Amino acid sequence: MKQGKQGSEGAQQRRKQREAPSGTVRGGRSSVHSTPRTAETGARSSQHRPAMKQKESDTLGSRAAQGERGARPVFARSKDSSDSFAQRLQRAVAAERGQASAQRVESLAEMPYDKERQHKAREFREWWKRQGFAGEVKNFVAAPQPRGYRATTKRTMFMQRGGIFLGFGDQVRNVRLDRGEIRVVQSAIEPKAHYELYTLLAQKLVQPTYRILAENMNGIVIRDTGERAVILNVKTLSGDIVRKARQLSAHLENSEFNVVCAWLYHDPSESEYYLDQKDIEPGSLRVKKLFGFDFLQLSISAIRFRVSPFSFSQVNLPMLQELVNHIETLVPKHSNGRLLDCYCGYGVFSHCLSTHFSESVGLDSSAEGIASAKELYARRKRAGHSMAAMHFSQSFITPEKLKRLLPPVDAKDEVVLLDPPRQGCASDVIQTLAERTPAMVIHIFCAIEEIPRALRDWKKAGYIPATAFALDMFAGTPSLETVVVLKSV
Repeated sequence: MKQGKQGSEGAQQRRKQREAPSGTVRGGRSSVHSTPRTAETGARSSQHRPAMKQKESDTLGSRAAQGERGARPVFARSKDSSDSFAQRLQRAVAAERGQASAQRVESLAEMPYDKERQHKAREFREWWKRQGFAGEVKNFVAAPQPRGYRATTKRTMFMQRGGIFLGFGDQVRNVRLDRGEIRVVQSAIEPKAHYELYTLLAQKLVQPTYRILAENMNGIVIRDTGERAVILNVKTLSGDIVRKARQLSAHLENSEFNVVCAWLYHDPSESEYYLDQKDIEPGSLRVKKLFGFDFLQLSISAIRFRVSPFSFSQVNLPMLQELVNHIETLVPKHSNGRLLDCYCGYGVFSHCLSTHFSESVGLDSSAEGIASAKELYARRKRAGHSMAAMHFSQSFITPEKLKRLLPPVDAKDEVVLLDPPRQGCASDVIQTLAERTPAMVIHIFCAIEEIPRALRDWKKAGYIPATAFALDMFAGTPSLETVVVLKSV
């Protein structure tokens, strides 16, 4: 690990280069064991990640109420688990290999990606046909980076005999460490740098000077947009623990890993989820910044977003750009219409499609996401960008809130874009949106098992699928992101 003076100078250089006025981009025991990931535990996700509760904050927070965006689990069974897409896919993979089962979450990461892609494309088409849905199934969108892509990762921490284990969920039940041993689990779908960063932290935490911090840690989260944030999740908070956390964070600030901020998060419930707390904005009692910036920078479609480490962002950023590119081909070009961006997060679609509409209205329950969307809009206005008028509101998305927050229906053609949580929209949200008679509906699903229920609701409201396509947002796992375009009948 390159540290010391070189790392310190690098941190200073990153700080100088980081700020830009515009929203647009220009231009103990020394042995460490790598254990392959073989099991998943916990409840986005997805999308797709170990023990994370829902979709709205890679959140890293608990956001289940009223159809709110939550974090995506890597794999969840449908209600009819015997016939779920994921299990059919895993059985097909196992059969090709002559195996009885392929139930490990990352079992697909063990095969060449071209084979994985072919299996997923074929199984999706067959699944769509079995459901009897209308509409044309477009070409499968493959992942440009199918391994080493996860932008949010987590390790649960376990101490035994003075040693440290950093792994996933239930793995800790079977761990037996030698005295002073360090063991860090590695994942094929996570960047190698994350494994190296976890290893660096384990090597520090095993030292006696950090004992009080190590004994009170639940785990570690890494957020990664190219810039990295490290979040230390602790079960107890005290002055001594904060001091040791600051001492540890100095090694991060001066490392080669481009860590631009570090945080301490207090979770006395020792939740199995990433960060199981709704109110996790900086400044709250449960979150303490150890050093660095309040946000991470993320470039999508040459637009520079500033994203809170505690707000949702897709776990596969190269694939996120593919998703934006494909959505852009679907919407009208340079129209006088209005985009209704429901579950907008930090405003990716509103901003990336801003030249295609005269107005955009974004709604999301995340305070951090809406603040980021508004900040970027103000920054782009100051820079003189040509774009739609944008309006962002923080709110749970319910029929009542839609009627209150959306503008009155007028002569403008509307495009409704929904990217809801894994559990789907709240009751009657689809009916309420359909009553506005939008010219086009684009519904994005992070859980394929939710599609049948939603399409039944759309059909009752007078809309049927025109086209659909799957994107391999979660390569190496048996999950897919699906885009369905609906038309009025």
